[in-house]
Amino acid sequence: MNTQTVASTTNTTQPSFHPLVAIFPEMEEPAFADFVADIKAHGVREPITLYKNHILDGRNRWLACQQLNIPCPQRAYEGKESDLLAFVVSKNLHRRQMSESQRAIVAARIANMRQGARTDLQPKPNLAEVSTHDAGTLLNVSTGSVKNAKTVLAKAEPEVTRAVERGRLAVSAAAKIAGHPPEVQRLAVAQIDQGSKGAAVVRALPAPVGKARKDADRTTHGDAIDAPPIHQWVRKQLLDFDTTGALSLDPAKILAQMSPDERRDVYRVAKLVIPWLQSMIGECKKVQKAARTDKMAQSDRRQMPLPGTELEQERTPLAPKTETAETTAQTLRRA
Repeated sequence: MNTQTVASTTNTTQPSFHPLVAIFPEMEEPAFADFVADIKAHGVREPITLYKNHILDGRNRWLACQQLNIPCPQRAYEGKESDLLAFVVSKNLHRRQMSESQRAIVAARIANMRQGARTDLQPKPNLAEVSTHDAGTLLNVSTGSVKNAKTVLAKAEPEVTRAVERGRLAVSAAAKIAGHPPEVQRLAVAQIDQGSKGAAVVRALPAPVGKARKDADRTTHGDAIDAPPIHQWVRKQLLDFDTTGALSLDPAKILAQMSPDERRDVYRVAKLVIPWLQSMIGECKKVQKAARTDKMAQSDRRQMPLPGTELEQERTPLAPKTETAETTAQTLRRA
């Protein structure tokens, strides 16, 4: 393919973003606001790169110019179609300081891209799809990290993925968090945002609900000896809710991070949980009261003397004497 460079020109047709641009995260506030201010003061230092009127490199520069309502200098991509992916990766890795976990998320996005979304966009010719191994090699990360990242992209809440992209959470920890319900995932990220270490948060997480229930069912049917029965599972869920720090979080801040649908779900479940907890508290009081009564009864029984003991003989009243025929005769003679 022969393409020519168009340096520092302005295209009259509005370009769109190339699909490969999406493999790297967008710049977030307040960094983007600072970036816009820098372009306003000094202009765009490097033109964006277009391929068939699609922005291949320079998304943030283009968005900043759109916000400032100023022209954005452009140039055309020079190179082979099969090198498009390598070009995008090289450009972004050159200007970004990315950890292995952040690069793993990018590699997972590359490996997850559908063939239809990247026709002739392969990193090398005649490669139908980018494998997990090849994506890891391209981003210089291990295959295990890419697999963890694919789990995060498939199962984790957006907050968890963003925590990895921001460098606040290791992808291995994020993959473990992804195995929990959405509300647990968001609580975990909230704890990390408040300064907790990702590894500590993961250690404090309860066992995934699905796994715990499955283990409990297997125990009931005798298929697993080590799995906890349901009453132990319930106890662990309640204790984990305390040890994870959920009770120390501000409900207002948690709800502020939720969508209206999520808040409705929380409200619906909370109305069911609160009466159940109140019933649990009542039953706990009954059991404790019965235990105290039984303890007092046992104490009283221990204080009662056993039959035949000296104490029992001392406490037993003397029976009245009964007169026999001989004693009656003696009484009459004395009279």
